[in-house]
Amino acid sequence: MRPSTKNSRNNPMKKYFSNPLFIPLSVLFLSAIVGGLPPVGIKIALRQLESPMILLFRLLIMIPLFLLVSWKHLGILKNNYRTIFPVAIFWMGNIVVFAFGIPYTTASVSQVLYTGVPVLVAALSPMFLKENPTKSQIVGICIGILGTLVIVFGGGGSITSGSLKGNVLVFIATLSWSLYILYTRKQKSLIPASVNLLCGTLLALPFSMWLVYMSKSGFILPVLTMSTIGAVIFVGFIGGFVMFILHQWSTQRVPAVMSASTGYISVISSTLAATYFLGEHLKFYEWMGLLFLIVAVVLTATLPLLARHIRKTMI
Repeated sequence: MRPSTKNSRNNPMKKYFSNPLFIPLSVLFLSAIVGGLPPVGIKIALRQLESPMILLFRLLIMIPLFLLVSWKHLGILKNNYRTIFPVAIFWMGNIVVFAFGIPYTTASVSQVLYTGVPVLVAALSPMFLKENPTKSQIVGICIGILGTLVIVFGGGGSITSGSLKGNVLVFIATLSWSLYILYTRKQKSLIPASVNLLCGTLLALPFSMWLVYMSKSGFILPVLTMSTIGAVIFVGFIGGFVMFILHQWSTQRVPAVMSASTGYISVISSTLAATYFLGEHLKFYEWMGLLFLIVAVVLTATLPLLARHIRKTMI
């Protein structure tokens, strides 16, 4: 037993990778990378489609997929609707309001505004979940805010590249996303992720259909190009079904502040993707802001997990 203990102490990284949080956190990182890409796909689709129609297509792609993977678990709705309903409502609020804010702002700024989520989650976690953020997470959140300010105001107020209307709508979506994370974490793994998401998409469907009806083009579709079709499929499948399943599953299993802080990764992936696909070129101060965000991710999500296991190996 003594050699085993010694080896464990000499290999803290082995303990790190064997930790129960390692896989959920890795999945969360992947979902965050994918989560930064839908704004780019939506902006491409907006060249031919209005925002309500894109939202409707996205929901119509996700609903049958969520239904397929949650079919065997639908029986839990009867006794757990009070637990599922808040998650579904806040998920719906995020995706619906975000869909109407993105046409009035840029893909980069839309994700930058989401960096305010960790602040709200860190403030509410002690009350909702009895989870207190660590010192490194608090420092990381502050650095994330600094990175956000550098990106937004580094060019003398580049937030004006998105309208006030668009930025306010996206900010409201961030509030819904924060509450969605808190209530999802409160569920832990008691409710299958697909059931929560199925309920959320079903709640959003009639709302999106009404908005399409009230939109300028209504249900009339133009002849769509392959780039538009590909963007819609990507937003619905990869940037919708896959991303939300990964995020919901992992959020149920990791501390809320960690989950919220990985949104900084989405800012990075969205900004880089927008640079490549949309020609939203980055300036020096924006690269500096992204560097701050990378440091923030390390401090809020990676370092606390590593430090916890290094301490255990030294006992």
